Amino acid sequence: MIGAVIFDMGNVLIDWDPHEAYRPHLPDAGGRVAFLGRYFRLMYDAVHDDPRPIGECLAPLKAEFPQYRHLIEVYERQWHLFLRGPMTDSVVLVERLHERGIPLYGLTNWPHRVWPPQATRGRGRRRSGGLRFFGQVQGYCGFGAGADAEARAANLRLGASALWAGS
Repeated sequence: MIGAVIFDMGNVLIDWDPHEAYRPHLPDAGGRVAFLGRYFRLMYDAVHDDPRPIGECLAPLKAEFPQYRHLIEVYERQWHLFLRGPMTDSVVLVERLHERGIPLYGLTNWPHRVWPPQATRGRGRRRSGGLRFFGQVQGYCGFGAGADAEARAANLRLGASALWAGS
């Protein structure tokens, strides 16, 4: 018998693609891949565990790479454009497991300032409006979903307890 199931959020339950958000700014696929390959991780690492506003976290990168300031600001101001909507096949699985009474949990490493996805603004809100499965998930274990080390540790304990509860 299955005691519990943990689903990852990004590209398992929620279609998430920074390439699409950057396409209008970098229409050439090679240039987009090169930019994201070199700078996306820097932006992600700058904001991931830092409780300050995203703009403050990214300020040093904007200063170091002024030629990419406008692209760094896409990450800062248009995160919602990374969201493409629910991943239908996975959501169907969540619904079936929920109907069977199996405890469901979510796992994420999204920065805490953009979690949960419904908190995003603009077009992303419409895109992510189909995230009804959130009501079927009992809790979330997040590495970036907590603003400080204590909150992250609590999230990890939640995830661990969900895993061991069913074993």
